[in-house]
Amino acid sequence: NQSVSGKLIRNHPPAVSCYPGPLENAQQCVYVNTHWSDSLFRSSQPVGYVYPTDLTCPPMEPSGNNSGSCILGPAPVYTINATEPEELAAGIAFAKKNNVRLVIRNTGHDMLGK
Repeated sequence: NQSVSGKLIRNHPPAVSCYPGPLENAQQCVYVNTHWSDSLFRSSQPVGYVYPTDLTCPPMEPSGNNSGSCILGPAPVYTINATEPEELAAGIAFAKKNNVRLVIRNTGHDMLGK
């Protein structure tokens, strides 16, 4: 995290706030439900993918009676919000040194959710 200027993000599904657990938050869940169909909201999330990769944690009403599970699915566990070339290089070097699968996300399209 230090080598990428503190920009390492532990990913959670955007709708995790709607599910029972430590990240449950009714106000945030209402916000997620309100903005779920907004592509700008979804694309601004580190793992804000669209169909079919969003099926692992769909939004639910913040009723307190939600069942089911909310998992990260095929999305990366960590994201680096790299805005400088040095941060990108540090992330690539870390992945190479530690044999970690690397996913580079930009504004392109990949229906496999990579």
